[in-house]
Formats: sequence, C-alpha cells, structure tokens
Amino acid sequence: MEHISTILSVLGAAIVAFFVGRAVTQKKRKMEDDGPAPNRSADAANDTIQQTFQEEVSGVWERLKGKDPAGDLADKGNSRNRR
Repeated sequence: MEHISTILSVLGAAIVAFFVGRAVTQKKRKMEDDGPAPNRSADAANDTIQQTFQEEVSGVWERLKGKDPAGDLADKGNSRNRR
C-alpha cells in the first residue's frame, strides 16, 4: 500500500508541474506578442511626412488643372532645385 501512495503522489506532482509549466509558457507568449513599445517621435515624424506629401500632391494636382500644366510643373520643379 505504501508503494501505491508514493506512485500516486509522484503522478499527481507530475500532473501539477505539467499544468503550471504550460500556464507559464502561455503567459510568456502573450507578453512577446505585444510587440515593441510605441515610438512617439517616429509617429510625429510620420505624421509630418504624410502631411507634407499630401500638400505636395495637392499642389501638383492644382498645377495640372491650370491653363499651362507643363509650365506650371516645370516652375514647381525648378523651385525645388533652388532650395
């Protein structure tokens, strides 16, 4: 009878250790899936770049709709080269 109780206690301890180990590894996976922390300076830079891009695109569309689209675009290109 002593051997059966020892075997059952070892088996029970193994089952508990298995489930505890499984819970710990799942918690680690959840922490790794969060990804890197947000970078506020990069977000601000991206917003500025997007705004500048939208302004440039709208400027090009305005020049395309004018009376002399080729000349207007050439003036735009020349002004960019002077900067």
